[in-house]
Amino acid sequence: MKKILNNMAHFRVWFLKGLNDLKDYNCLCVNLYDDEDEGVYSCELVGTNKFCKDGSDWNFDEEKVYSRKNPFILCDKTEIDDDTKVLLLCKTLIETILADKKISQITKDKSLAFGFVNGKMYFVNLEDGKDQYRYMD
Repeated sequence: MKKILNNMAHFRVWFLKGLNDLKDYNCLCVNLYDDEDEGVYSCELVGTNKFCKDGSDWNFDEEKVYSRKNPFILCDKTEIDDDTKVLLLCKTLIETILADKKISQITKDKSLAFGFVNGKMYFVNLEDGKDQYRYMD
């Protein structure tokens, strides 16, 4: 668990660099991966200008990816080995960094999503401290 808590500070730095790299895009998505061969859960940040609904899954026109070759390692599978808990960890990391005024200014007019690359995506906009999951066309 200590390693996960240390990741919060590193995630903020990684995410901020990604925001700067993807500053020209209106829609951002944290893609989560279950890297079975590596024994970790990792993520990348993707930028696009349009999210599209596709059945029960969410899809988007991926235009630029930050950190695909060197993804951010969320945690070892020895610490967490459950997709639902990894989603909760990612959500907590995002909520924590969105509380930062510098980051909230950068993301205020953007749509932000997270989820496993092969699963359901969750859209997050923080207003009045509450999560809002919204659909976008």
